[in-house]
Amino acid sequence: MEPELLSKTGRVFFRGVAMKAGVIINPSAGARRPEAEWQRIEALLRDRFRDPAICRTTGPGDAARLAREMSADAFDLIIAIGGDGTISETVDGILQAGVTMRPALGIISAGTGCDFARTAGVADTLEGQIERIATSQGR
Repeated sequence: MEPELLSKTGRVFFRGVAMKAGVIINPSAGARRPEAEWQRIEALLRDRFRDPAICRTTGPGDAARLAREMSADAFDLIIAIGGDGTISETVDGILQAGVTMRPALGIISAGTGCDFARTAGVADTLEGQIERIATSQGR
């Protein structure tokens, strides 16, 4: 598999094509960040990924539904922002989509415990987490 390429703007490309990225945000995760913080996170993602589809959950099951829809719409990457529950729902949605080419999963830790993120070695800072997703070659 060829490594991803970064354009001069820093946006993420794979094999010369801009990645279709979706973002699932659970605004109720963790300490319930203020709106200004969510807007900052969204701005950082827009700087790194070309026109990401950014969606916020409003209740249980939303992350799974959004991940199924994004998978069916041939997204290359789905970024889950939240805690362990949001990550779990997102993975479930990707697996339930029944597509042959599953999107890659990026995780931005925003929960209170974040056990999965800590175990998986997710970076400590928001910028570090976004950079790792943007430059990852996958597993």
